[in-house]
Formats: sequence, structure tokens, C-alpha cells
Amino acid sequence: MTEKLRPIKSLGQNFLTDKNIINKIVQSIDIIENDNIFEIGPGMGALTEYILEHKVNYSGIELDERAKEYLENKFSDINIINADFLKYNIPDEIHNYKVVGNLPYYITSSILFKIYEWEKKPSKCIFMVQKEVSDRINGKVGSKENGILSILTNFVGSSKKLFDVSPRCFYPRPRVTSSIIEIKFHNKYNLDFKPFATLVKAAFNQRRKQLGNSLKSYGALPANYKSKRAEQLNCDEFVELYQILNDKETSI
Repeated sequence: MTEKLRPIKSLGQNFLTDKNIINKIVQSIDIIENDNIFEIGPGMGALTEYILEHKVNYSGIELDERAKEYLENKFSDINIINADFLKYNIPDEIHNYKVVGNLPYYITSSILFKIYEWEKKPSKCIFMVQKEVSDRINGKVGSKENGILSILTNFVGSSKKLFDVSPRCFYPRPRVTSSIIEIKFHNKYNLDFKPFATLVKAAFNQRRKQLGNSLKSYGALPANYKSKRAEQLNCDEFVELYQILNDKETSI
């Protein structure tokens, strides 16, 4: 297979074509020799080609069988795994790795939460996401952007937007602007991700309500939290609230 692939709308495929943007993304990965790099949805290999110019241990996780065949024909000795990333796990023998990719808009949150749940997290991620999603990931306390994505990202690490990407840089052109974000991970909190995430999601699923109402299934809340709304809390405060409600010790 040598012809270019026709993007599949149901897979959220928008192929990046701007070489200047591709170079900027690859530079932001900060590749060092023998890095273990996993790329989500390499597609036609726009990023892949530039990543492989470095001496790295590369693996592409690609759901589209056409793209897998295309990449294996385009690059010699390349490791492409035909799998759904949401059902994929990093091999146990890999202990230090980075994850990159142009994330399909419709499953961005699911991909992020899957990575956040992993006990063995990447050293960092470089992702292209919808600009609106980037704003939510980096939402500030008290703003409408502060929500589930911002709190859970801060729970596992820190994020920053590196730059925006115009729709003109893709084929076909999406209707939205994209952003490149960097996520780095920490071990700041001594709590399990899933039950903490359940609390945060419950608080924001009724974000207009005071926490005393949105979290009433958790029992009585401390007075200093009862009248607040979810968007008024930062990650540390959610961790403190979780600790109180579950009577667990944690470190902040």
C-alpha cells in the first residue's frame, strides 16, 4: 500500500500536514537517545517520520489496520501495534517512557483518564487536543474551565499549553483550533486515582449546586466546604475533602 489514506471520520482522523508544526511538536518531546516512545494513532506517520530520525525505541498504537499496513510499508523495521489504545497497556518491562499523539477529539478525556489510572506513568506526554479541551485541562480555580479535567490532571501531574495549531495544518480541516499540551507527572498525593476521581466527577456533575447537595451521598460535609461549589476548589482542597470524607491519611 503506497497511496495516501482516506481519513475515516468515525475514527476522528485529521492528518497533520504542516511540517513546521510537526517539527515544533517533535522538539517539544525532548527526545534523548534510546527513549521509549509510544505514539497514539500515528496515522500516516507525520510525527513518526521525524521521531524515527532519532535513535529511539518506538511503538505506534494504531487502531486503523490500513494505517498499520501503510506505516510498515513506509518505514523499515517499525513496531506498529494494531490495537485500541483504550484497551492497551504499556509492557511491564518498560519503566521509563513518553507518550505522544494527536488525540481524537471524541475520546480525549477517556485516553487521559486511562493514563492517569496507570500505576507506572510516563515521564511526560505531548498531546494535540482541541483548544477547548486544553483550556479545560489548564482551568483556573473559580473559572468555568475549572472542572474534572483540570482537577484530575493536577492530581497526577501538571500541564501547560505549548502552542495552538490552526485547522489549516490538517487534512481534512477540522472545524476547531487545536493545542499542543505537555503533561508531566508527580507522586504528590498518596491516594488511589479511581475513588478520588469518582468524588470529583460527582461534585462537577452538578456543578451549579453547592457541595453539600451534590455530594450528599457522601454524608455530612465540613462546614467550610458545604456551601462551596466544585469550581471554587483547587486540587489540594479536593484531596483534603476526600481525606476527611474517607478518614484517610494523605500527604499534600
